[in-house]
Amino acid sequence: MESSASARDTQSGDAGFAVQQQEKKKLVNPSTPEGLRLLEQARALEIGLNGSPVDLQKAFALYQKAAALGSAEAWYRMGVLARDEKVDGVDAKSAMKFFKEAADAGYTDAYAALARAYMEGQLTKPHVAKADFYLNLALEAGSAEAMFLKGSLLVGTDGSEQVGLTLLMEAAKEGNADAQYMIGRMYRDGMVVGRDMDMAAQWLHFAVENGSVRAKTDLGLLMLNDKSLEAGQREEVGRLLSEAADAGNGKAAYALAKLFFEGKPSLGALTAIREYAENAYDSGRSDGAFLMALSHAVGKNPDLDRALQWLEMGKADQSWRSQYALLLIQGGADTVNAFKTVASSEFKDWMNAFAETKSTSGNVTLPKFIELTKPKMPDSLAALNIKGTVTVAFVVAEDGTPQGIQVLKSSHPGLNDAAMKTVETWKMTPATKGGQYVPHKIRIPISFGNGQ
Repeated sequence: MESSASARDTQSGDAGFAVQQQEKKKLVNPSTPEGLRLLEQARALEIGLNGSPVDLQKAFALYQKAAALGSAEAWYRMGVLARDEKVDGVDAKSAMKFFKEAADAGYTDAYAALARAYMEGQLTKPHVAKADFYLNLALEAGSAEAMFLKGSLLVGTDGSEQVGLTLLMEAAKEGNADAQYMIGRMYRDGMVVGRDMDMAAQWLHFAVENGSVRAKTDLGLLMLNDKSLEAGQREEVGRLLSEAADAGNGKAAYALAKLFFEGKPSLGALTAIREYAENAYDSGRSDGAFLMALSHAVGKNPDLDRALQWLEMGKADQSWRSQYALLLIQGGADTVNAFKTVASSEFKDWMNAFAETKSTSGNVTLPKFIELTKPKMPDSLAALNIKGTVTVAFVVAEDGTPQGIQVLKSSHPGLNDAAMKTVETWKMTPATKGGQYVPHKIRIPISFGNGQ
């Protein structure tokens, strides 16, 4: 009875929210001539129009003045700058306030921005009813972003795939980079459409031209897998991956790291990895320390002592790559060869190596991974900017299968089922003591997004 009452309360609250917002959207607040002038000045500073140098701090200040004079677009641009963390001293989560102000004033793009925020759960907690409400408003207004968002949901829903594809195509034709990227992935993976690498490359090129960082990474990797790649194309691959890594894409950074051990690393690629690594480490991501260490270990002037210092810092942050590299070095491996091994390794390689060091005669022999499939982002979330980690725990049964799988911690509820389904497919050797099976509990983080 309590759960039913709770459900009724939730539905009632959602309905009230919808009515309240329907009233608000009627209150369009036009800007004054002075507000429009300030808006134009701010936009010029944001993107460098008419020879103006880019100055996002000044642009944000001018947007604030324009917003105070009634400019809905100014509120929206403030939200974009805050969301993308482009302005010092402005928290990303404040974007929600700015987007809501713009939406209340009837600004169409703000509807789509709020829908995405409630879907992704990065700026605020995920909320299905609010996401649907703003998404429907944006669709009614003909927003290409809304077509992309709705299409990305439907292509992952049984029976609605073709409707979703149609919406994605419409958004892509309007120049929506996310839709173009999604279609490229679909052709690459054979999802809804037939697998076609030429079409995948074409759509990813469109997305790159429209500024998609993820498309740069995926196009670079797609080209890299082409055995007939020419020298000039390899340079393009390096450029694409370097630009993506420089923009904060971890998948691109690791792809560049692997390329280091297949040929001569370029200075640009090394710089891109180091810049990504510095930002990642400053943001608290554990992969930053390992890539900083790698950047010091390779190149024309390697500094192995500095590399080892970064590995120790990564170890302190529980980075499995840093721990694996140190384990190999301490076991007698050459430092550069240790980095080469780890850069191409998967988590199961580390777990198995760790198990070997901890398993001694007379003590428990820890499980080793035989099959460890990578987590797959749910289709309905794959095209969104969602990155997260789900920590799960389970007991390794006598037949090597995970039993009693449970979610201990999650950054996004939409990832929980995918994480548990991933773990269900794993296969391990059972833990033993004295040759006899003993139950062994494992706690492990499952990461989604950004190539981690």
